[in-house]
Amino acid sequence: MSTVPDAQLNGSIALTAADYWEIAFIYAFCVLFDQTDIAPIFAPPAITPQSLEQAIVDNRPDLLNDLLCAFLSNALNRKKLIEIGPTTRVLQEQINLKLQTQEFDLGYNPVTSKGFVVLEGLTKLKILYALVEWQLQESKAVRTIIDHFYSGPRSQIQSAENPLAPIPFGVDNQKRAYWRFGDSPYLWRERRSLKKGCEWEIVCKDMDQLKAFADGLAGSMCASEQEMQETITDNLIPVLEAKQREHERREAHKARRLAMAMEQPVARDLPPRRARGKRVCYTDSYVEDNFGDGSYVEEEYQEEHHQSPPTRATRSSGRLNGAAAISDYEHKKASTSAWPSPPSTHEDEDDNDMDVDSSDSPPRRLTIFVRL
Repeated sequence: MSTVPDAQLNGSIALTAADYWEIAFIYAFCVLFDQTDIAPIFAPPAITPQSLEQAIVDNRPDLLNDLLCAFLSNALNRKKLIEIGPTTRVLQEQINLKLQTQEFDLGYNPVTSKGFVVLEGLTKLKILYALVEWQLQESKAVRTIIDHFYSGPRSQIQSAENPLAPIPFGVDNQKRAYWRFGDSPYLWRERRSLKKGCEWEIVCKDMDQLKAFADGLAGSMCASEQEMQETITDNLIPVLEAKQREHERREAHKARRLAMAMEQPVARDLPPRRARGKRVCYTDSYVEDNFGDGSYVEEEYQEEHHQSPPTRATRSSGRLNGAAAISDYEHKKASTSAWPSPPSTHEDEDDNDMDVDSSDSPPRRLTIFVRL
């Protein structure tokens, strides 16, 4: 059973078998070489064959631009990721250089001053595919990853434990190889012919098609097809279903957190509140714990703490105030006995300072006995 896609997919762009092979090639590179723990490679964004296909068909610039920046930075061995702004000039120079060595299939440079964004979807696909090949040839990080997986014994290199080993998923009775990568249910079939060479076609795109394909292989008499049917039914489908449930749980958790964040009221900026002093309640238990039963507490208060600070004595002269000062003094002396000495009117006392309350007794202390 095979499901060959139509020539038109949700638009006017026709994807041929060679285009599907390039999509599978780009997706396989993103899955197999996402090894940031082995080499300092710029990891491409998380993609699926379906998201890449829709980006090509619908000409979505966000995913394609992220792929372009990561691929171009790895191919040029940059230490810093190239942003989308300066990529136009850098991509033009790279394509012109590859045209001189005949390493670019289009035969001309499609990138103009308007940049990568305005190009058609299929043209972007050709450029991304070429960038994957240039990474495999010139990227030091990619070379480090390849040497890491191919540095062991020959038996380990050619086994299924090596993710870079070119081992097909299965083979049918017509010697056609089937390929799959990552956690996607996409399954490709490779066809070889003398006229057209190697072509790829999509057999399955989702879980339902994958199950139907396995059911079609159930009655086959070919040993390789029976083995592929058992692998799909016993191993592949349970693993993909478990990962799909895990992905759905993560998405549901994100949706719940987003809904809770949207339902929360916006916090208003309230003015700062003044801190109030702590009130101490002097109960019987407090006194018994701190002073014991039947004791007296003696508190002394100095009246000077409640009085204004003393002022410095000033000089007074009868020549400055004249008769007005003398009459004012006599009037206040008659009304109160606490008035200080009258200002001197003699000229020989002008240079002497007069101290206020110099003969007063020291400040009195008030003793309060509180019976507890």
